[in-house]
Amino acid sequence: MSRAFFSLYFLIVLSIVTLGWGLDRLWEYYQPQETFSDVKILQLQDFANSALLERISSGEQVAFDDEEGKSYLYQKLDGQTLVLSIEQSPPPAPWFEMALGFIFYLAIAVAIFGWVWPLSRDLSKLEKHTRTLGTELAESRVSLPQQSAAYSLASAFNRMSDRILYLLNIQKEMTNAVSHELRTPLARMKFALAMATDSKDLTQIKSRLGGIKEDITEMDELVNQLLNYANFDQSNPTLDWKRGDMQSLIQQIVQRLTAHDSSIEVKVQVQVLNLGCQTRFNCDWHLMERAVLNLIQNGLRHCRNTLNIALDKVDHHFVITVDDDGVGIPEASRKAVFESFVRLRNPTEGQTSGFGLGLTIVRRIMQWHHGEVSASESPLGGARFTLRWLDGKSENL
Repeated sequence: MSRAFFSLYFLIVLSIVTLGWGLDRLWEYYQPQETFSDVKILQLQDFANSALLERISSGEQVAFDDEEGKSYLYQKLDGQTLVLSIEQSPPPAPWFEMALGFIFYLAIAVAIFGWVWPLSRDLSKLEKHTRTLGTELAESRVSLPQQSAAYSLASAFNRMSDRILYLLNIQKEMTNAVSHELRTPLARMKFALAMATDSKDLTQIKSRLGGIKEDITEMDELVNQLLNYANFDQSNPTLDWKRGDMQSLIQQIVQRLTAHDSSIEVKVQVQVLNLGCQTRFNCDWHLMERAVLNLIQNGLRHCRNTLNIALDKVDHHFVITVDDDGVGIPEASRKAVFESFVRLRNPTEGQTSGFGLGLTIVRRIMQWHHGEVSASESPLGGARFTLRWLDGKSENL
């Protein structure tokens, strides 16, 4: 707003000053100010045959225009027979003054139009994109030159457009994923209910009801995962940067995950590299706990016998690596695993559990920390996930 105001203000002021100076020079050149071009002393008797004699003799100032358009002013000198004659230059032509006024206002209008037209063009372009936003005909972004008065508006529009398109894609993904994930347990539940209704064997009925209970648990877990994902689907949350002990947090998470599942027989090691006794990391601990928890859960789900977790600091970056000895991730799929609702299946592992949202949440948390998460091959033969973010961040970031 201020940029547009000042640019228009200076344009109008500059136009008025420039036009005023130019038209003033033009006026002086073609219509000089009224001047006395000739002064004479005449005798009263020179007007003997003129109708002006009586008026001049009485001492009255007499103005007279001759046939050539010249103007004269006559004044009798007191107590004498002498008459002062003054010839005047012709007055300015009225049409010339009107022409200059017309040129002035027309030039101001042209200058303002030259400023308004690019703005109107850019706003029309924005309006066109707004009308088609979210449709198949929509272009992804609006491109305007930086000198445009609507450039800041276009930048805000592009950010809004990116966000809307992102949300639309997420909506499509969630709709497809939810419909797919719900269809399978619902089909199993319908089949189990039909079988239980037709059966008179209590043992078989209990078995069918147990399967229905498992399907309900799976659907409840899907709902919880979607709610968690929705909570992390924000653009730029305010992070609570604090320094704390990362090794202690990881050990608590490992203990929590392995204590409630006696079927897990995995050797989990937490190593500290290049840190000495200092394992205090700077981050938003609520968010980082979720990121580390998701990675460890993912590692426990896919490893065979061993899961290694390492803490490190490299080039002013905090680094956490999680290695497993599972089947690993193909190189072509290492970026896709961080997309929402993407789950990789391996013939040797059978059906993969989860809903493909855990690693997406990890990626979002690292983006908020101005860091990154990546997948690579682990020295153990499986997959390695690496969290990396910059040290030195403060609460005012």
